[in-house]
Amino acid sequence: MGHLRVIKTLLVAGERYLREVVSYNNIVNDGSNYTFVEHVLTMDTTFEGNQLKSRAIGSTFLHNLFYWLIIASEGVVSLLCLFRRNQYA
Repeated sequence: MGHLRVIKTLLVAGERYLREVVSYNNIVNDGSNYTFVEHVLTMDTTFEGNQLKSRAIGSTFLHNLFYWLIIASEGVVSLLCLFRRNQYA
């Protein structure tokens, strides 16, 4: 049973580390990451006649909101993994 506990701890610690790196990268390198989020939300490279293009979001405010929600959710997952890892240890 001890090996399973170590494996769980390592998996949760690895997930936490990944989320920390990704959220840190999104904050530090916000120019390219924000541009990617904006690009996805505006759907500006879909093919002609795409009927789903009506779902595109063109609001700069909503682009910023989604961008910071992504970063916040990554931070929250990192914190939850920290608390969960402490339960296994």
